[in-house]
Amino acid sequence: MPELLRLLWGTVLLRPYVFAFLAVYLLASSTQSGWRRTLLFLPLGYSIAWISEFSSIHWGFPYGDYFYIEDTLDRELWVMGVPFMDSLSYVFLAYCSFSTAIFLLSPVQFTAANAYILENHALRRSRQTLVLGAFLFVFLDIIIDPVALQGYRWFLGQIYGYREPGVYFGIPVSNFAGWLVVGFAMMAGLQGLDSILGLEPDQPSRLHRVHR
Repeated sequence: MPELLRLLWGTVLLRPYVFAFLAVYLLASSTQSGWRRTLLFLPLGYSIAWISEFSSIHWGFPYGDYFYIEDTLDRELWVMGVPFMDSLSYVFLAYCSFSTAIFLLSPVQFTAANAYILENHALRRSRQTLVLGAFLFVFLDIIIDPVALQGYRWFLGQIYGYREPGVYFGIPVSNFAGWLVVGFAMMAGLQGLDSILGLEPDQPSRLHRVHR
C-alpha cells in the first residue's frame, strides 16, 4: 500500500495537467448529471479505456500495434503495462465529447431578452448523441495524438510509439478507427448511466437548467 500511494502521488506530481482536467470534469459533470453519475463514470470509463489499451499493446486491437515506453515505471502508477494517467484521461475526454454533442444537437429558444438552450432527456439518450459524441471523441484525438506522440519535444516526454509509423504525423489510421469504437462504448456508458432514474440528483442544479 505505501508503494501504491507513492506511485499515485508521483503520478499527480508528474502529470498535474491530467488531474486539473479531471477536477474540471468532476465540477462540470456533477452540475449537469449529479455526483452519483459523475463518480460512477470514473471506474466505468477508466475500465473501458484500460481494456482497450491493454488489448492494443498486446494484440494490436483496436488502436493498432503500439507500445508504451516504460521510463517512468518507478515514478508513476502503471496498471499491467498501461500508465494510469493515460486511461484516466479518457474519462474527461469522453465527457467533453458527450456534452458537446448534446450542446450541438439541442434546439435554441429565442426570447425578447435571451436565448436558452433547450435540453431534454430524450436527446441525451438519443442515437444522434451517441454517434456525434463518438465522432467528436475521435476529433479530439486527431489533435491530441500527434502532439502526444512528439512528447519528447516538450514537458510531456516520450510516452509511447508505433512499431510501424502511420501516414498521419506517424499515427496509423487504425488508431482513429479504434478511437471511434471506444468512443461508441464510452458514449453508451454515459447514456446508460443517464438512463438510470435512481441516479438523478436530489435537487436540480442551479448552474444547469433542464427544460423537460
